[in-house]
Amino acid sequence: MNNIHTPSTKPFLVIGDSHTTALSSALSRSPDDRFDIVNLVTFSSSENQRNKDLPEHITSLFQPKFIFCTFGGSEHSVFGLLEMPQPFDFFDPLETSIDPQRELISYSMVRETLARRMKRGFMLLKKVKSLYDCQVVHICSPPPFENIDDHHVLPRVFQNNMHYGIAPAIFRRKLYRLHSSIVFNMCQELGVDFLGVPQESMNSFGFLRPELMSKDPTHANAEYGDLVLQQLIEYTS
Repeated sequence: MNNIHTPSTKPFLVIGDSHTTALSSALSRSPDDRFDIVNLVTFSSSENQRNKDLPEHITSLFQPKFIFCTFGGSEHSVFGLLEMPQPFDFFDPLETSIDPQRELISYSMVRETLARRMKRGFMLLKKVKSLYDCQVVHICSPPPFENIDDHHVLPRVFQNNMHYGIAPAIFRRKLYRLHSSIVFNMCQELGVDFLGVPQESMNSFGFLRPELMSKDPTHANAEYGDLVLQQLIEYTS
């Protein structure tokens, strides 16, 4: 951690949760002195680690020109990576096909439920805006995996429900799009730019390309991090 009397003046600060890992992994392989990376899971005090909160003294540690946030980003996976005891489906404005074998739930109900899970990200983004005068941008979380198999290791939060199986790819893509739409609207409300995923990171069906996948099917790898870092540099040019 930086000394409180000598804040970092690197121009770019990336701050957020676990999706910062792809970027920090990319920087570990190819260092770039323009970036600071803060993962709230491991940053600051043990209390902040548990709550993944943003301490106000962060302004004495970092004074960037641009802040890129990755708060949350996996709520759609927590909500629907695995099948539910009663599988459901919903109409998506971009994809209205419905699996007749699944229970139909209204779009508004799914959106409201998912949005409630994402309130923490909204509050953290709002707090960043209140602490800094520089430009703040939120980075879209990486696209979902199209295929998830035995080569992938699911996070611990899913382990007790593995018997339900993986939800269909099309359903998971719907949830991801809904998640991204909620974040986009959140950013508009706060006056924050929303940066979509690098187009070259997706296949023709809107899923993450296999070479950019990590073993954990809720996150991308260092190669994806390279693409995002380049995207951030181009954004600020």
